[in-house]
Amino acid sequence: VIDMQYVYFKRASGMLFWLLLVLAVLTAGASMTWPFGWDQGIFAWIGDVVSRGGLPSRDGWDIKGPLPYYVYAFAQWLFGAHTWSIRIVDIVFVLVADLMLFRMVSAWCNRPIAAWSTLLFTLWYASGSYWNTAQPDGWVMMLMIPVAAILMRPQHPAGWAAWWLAGVFVGCTALAKFFYAGFLLVPAVVARADRPRPAVLMARAAACLAGFLLPLLLTLLWFWQQGALDTFIEVTLRYPADTYRSLVQFGVEERLRGLLEHLTGGGGIAVTLPFVLFGLYAGWRRSPVLAAGLIAWMLVAIGAVVIQNRFFIYHWLPLIPALVISAAIGIHALFDGLRESTTWPKHAKAGMRGILAGSLMIVFVLHVAALPAFEVLHWGAYLSGKTSTDDYHRHFGSPADDIAMARLVGKLTREDDKVVIFGWNSSILFLSRRQSPTR
Repeated sequence: VIDMQYVYFKRASGMLFWLLLVLAVLTAGASMTWPFGWDQGIFAWIGDVVSRGGLPSRDGWDIKGPLPYYVYAFAQWLFGAHTWSIRIVDIVFVLVADLMLFRMVSAWCNRPIAAWSTLLFTLWYASGSYWNTAQPDGWVMMLMIPVAAILMRPQHPAGWAAWWLAGVFVGCTALAKFFYAGFLLVPAVVARADRPRPAVLMARAAACLAGFLLPLLLTLLWFWQQGALDTFIEVTLRYPADTYRSLVQFGVEERLRGLLEHLTGGGGIAVTLPFVLFGLYAGWRRSPVLAAGLIAWMLVAIGAVVIQNRFFIYHWLPLIPALVISAAIGIHALFDGLRESTTWPKHAKAGMRGILAGSLMIVFVLHVAALPAFEVLHWGAYLSGKTSTDDYHRHFGSPADDIAMARLVGKLTREDDKVVIFGWNSSILFLSRRQSPTR
């Protein structure tokens, strides 16, 4: 009876996997109709400024690094000035990150666990819906996955080229927000964890630092060549540094409260934490390099959230892959422990594996798949004509006002008119295809 139950469980889990994969594909389709939130409106507006020959910081004012604006400009150049252009680019980024994550988890666990981990990671990201996707923090998350994949391998230590490439990826994260340069701690810890000879350690550090500095130096050279280096430094470094310095007035107690509320709240983090902790323990027994790298990744990601002292969902995105990898290792170790245990009979071990896997899947799937499922349902009603375009936009909340206002601005102004938008609603400029007269 236990054997048949296990067979039924495997069949049911296989069906659930394919259903969730279909949900992920449908969510990608639905994202083509998602509007912009405030931040995406700013990125799209400055991306449009770049497309017209302008520069971030000088011609379009925002305090992030230049990476998100040039990604948006690239999407607009490739697919046109649409809200869905950046969604296509974002989906491509996710697919590449999925491939790297699958390869890494496969190397440390097995292919079934890697497949499940990759799928649930994708749905976890998609559960952020329109507001928290196509954001620089999500791209930082995706940049850190190849860093882990090329440096934390079960066999053959990485060569100097891998350390250089890891540095390039970390350098790109700093071009999104300057404090993400802290992710240099990850390769630093990994380089030291296997206790190499001093010469080897110095070679790794030199290669990684050279890669890290390359995108930063190229960026500085570009702004210098455009005569806007002083403005770039003022806007992306000095102003944010002053702003975050002022946040010191918020005490440790307030920061800890925000941290604990998110870690123990209704999101996927609380569900995965027991498996994450066990995975770090099991990973340390297998490879101190792996565990030390994952711990450093988590500490930097959490530290970046605490520095900002704004516990928005997208601020937590750089933490998610480290949690998924650690949880996968923990689940793999638990299943191996049950399979190899000699104190329990075979049928009891099979039953325990089924109960453990089933409980985990049910709880975690509900957390990461519920919101994408609702978005797909709303999208289906819109496609079928049961929901009007205006009602579909109202489903997303405040972006509906921006879309309506963009129509009004388009009617009341000419294409060569310049319009000032006060506040966060910069997507009005982008949607109406109007320019602002000043940053």
